[in-house]
Amino acid sequence: MPAANVVRRAKSDSLEVPALRILSSSVAETERVAFIKNHIRAIEICGRRTIHHAWLAGRELIFIKEQRADLRGRAWVAFIKKHFDLGERQAYDIMRVNRAFPSLKAFPKGIESVRGAISHLQANQEVDEATKRADGRTRESRIQTNCNRKLETETLSEVEVYRPSAALPGSARTRDQLRSAQQQLAEIAASDAAAFKKVRAVIQQQHARIQASAKRKTSKKR
Repeated sequence: MPAANVVRRAKSDSLEVPALRILSSSVAETERVAFIKNHIRAIEICGRRTIHHAWLAGRELIFIKEQRADLRGRAWVAFIKKHFDLGERQAYDIMRVNRAFPSLKAFPKGIESVRGAISHLQANQEVDEATKRADGRTRESRIQTNCNRKLETETLSEVEVYRPSAALPGSARTRDQLRSAQQQLAEIAASDAAAFKKVRAVIQQQHARIQASAKRKTSKKR
């Protein structure tokens, strides 16, 4: 790779663009700061094709921030303003480009600027979030369906067990009362298992009273 590329704005004006190279971790901070400045200047003079310079500048900004425990909060904002004339948001976007793409060759086709890269990342994030929400709704629906099926199986089984062992009394009114009580129990059981257990005892008492009343009337007739 050549040491420098040249971007020509006019016949009488040529600007040197720094080479796309990666600094060693042993480089002094002063050299690293100068490296970042050069690539930030390249972002300003290269027009739309700036993504690789942003990636390199972001890499070194991250390195400095991680190495300097004192650069936190306002100290970091003051540092990037003093050395690079960057706002906090600008520096964040440049570092985000480096974090999002693993190498200089990892950029999708058509992404040539920081703005384009950020738009690409935001679009992907929105798609991922929408997919997660859809998956979450599907999972919740699946869980609810399974719970409803389990509840329906359990409660219907209990209702079946609850059916009176003795034959229903001959009175049509009494039979209607018993069937109504059973229907109430089935409806409660289908919607709330806890309520089913609480109400079942009351229904059983009603059932017992109705049967006892029917027996007494039968005895009197005899």
